[in-house]
This record gives sequence, C-alpha cells and structure tokens, in this order.
Amino acid sequence: MIGRTIRLAIFAATLCIVEAATAQQLTTYDCSVTRKTDSEGRAYSSEQLERWQFAVRIVEGATTIIQRCSFSTVAGRVTCDSYTADRIETDAFVGVRKFYYFQGQYDLQIFPNGTFVENNGRGSIAFGDCRRS
Repeated sequence: MIGRTIRLAIFAATLCIVEAATAQQLTTYDCSVTRKTDSEGRAYSSEQLERWQFAVRIVEGATTIIQRCSFSTVAGRVTCDSYTADRIETDAFVGVRKFYYFQGQYDLQIFPNGTFVENNGRGSIAFGDCRRS
C-alpha cells in the first residue's frame, strides 16, 4: 500500500512538472493596431481605430494559433477569429518572425523591436506594436 502511494505521489509530481514545462513553452504576442490602410491607400482615422479595436494575438506552442480581433457590433464586444498558422519563418539576418495562414492569404511579421505589419489578405494592411508574454 505504501509503495502504491509513493508511486502515485511520484506520478502526480511528474505530471505537475510536465504541465509547468508545457506552460513555459508557450509564447504569446499581443499586438495592438495603431495604423491601418485599405487597398486604396486610405488611412483609418484614430476614431475608427479606437471604435473597432483591431488587434492580433499569436500563441506559439506545439501548434501556433493566429487570432485576429476587432469589435463586433452584433456581439457588443471584441471577438476574435482563430487560425492555425501554416508556416512560420524567422529571418536569419534581422530576426523578423513571419507567420502565414495560406487559405486566408494572411501574413503577419513581427520585428525584433516589437513592431508588426499585418497583411490581412483582404486588401488592408495594419501596423502597430506587440507585447510578448
């Protein structure tokens, strides 16, 4: 009985260590849009940016998830669409991280200084700053 209790305690401790290691392997980028232009080159106003609250979140782990977020008038809050990244590249010379979602013709580039460029595949490009956590 004592041997079984010890084995269960060791199993529980190992499980906690594995969970902690897995949680530490996740890298999250929270990116706020500070400037956005449409396909005709028209810039969104600061009022539009504030109203629509455009943002991007990247969650890197075993699978990398790209979330595109904005205010939904129907939901009355910010909602996000989630996509699994098809490809991730890191530029060997300057360290730019590039995330691709092919079906949506979407890509996001995060620069070492924390700025980003988002090509949403529908004719607009957004710029802003990312915070890594």
